[in-house]
Amino acid sequence: MWIALQALQECSRGKSDFLRLGQERLSAERQRTEELAAQVASAQQVIDDLRSREQRTEELAAQVAAAQQVIDDLRRREQVAQDELQAAVEQARLDRVDFQATVEKPRLDAAELVRVKEEHEALQKTVERIRHERQQAWQDRDLEATRRVEAEKMVADLGTEVGQLQTVVTQGLDRERALMAQSEGKALLVCLPLWC
Repeated sequence: MWIALQALQECSRGKSDFLRLGQERLSAERQRTEELAAQVASAQQVIDDLRSREQRTEELAAQVAAAQQVIDDLRRREQVAQDELQAAVEQARLDRVDFQATVEKPRLDAAELVRVKEEHEALQKTVERIRHERQQAWQDRDLEATRRVEAEKMVADLGTEVGQLQTVVTQGLDRERALMAQSEGKALLVCLPLWC
């Protein structure tokens, strides 16, 4: 990236040097144009002065035509140089825009990367939270199932114990009745001799 920036800066310096040289050349051609324009004016004065001289009229006319051609050529060159200068300025502007876009793109990419990373981290936290909640729900369900099995076993054990106790109580009552019946029978037997 840095090498690309240096290359763009060197290119920009090269274009600046080219533009400066073009401007100097344009100034020199303008000066030459002004000099030639002065020569044309001088030649025109000579033509006016020499109109009286018929033999020199054709020479002066040829000089004027040649000078005008040079002026036209210089004007054409000046226009070409001006167009080239304008094109170089426009190209430099476009290069600057490209350079700014080249510099701006990594910044925008970095900002987008930060945003995507933050979204990824948020999603990762959400996934972890959901995973933890799901695991907690499974543990709660397993714990509830274990408690239910233990409660059912306890109820069954208590039912068995109650049944055994009822059997023991029933047997105890039966024995007590039998003992009472026996003791009443013995008491009768014991009481009978007393009445006698």
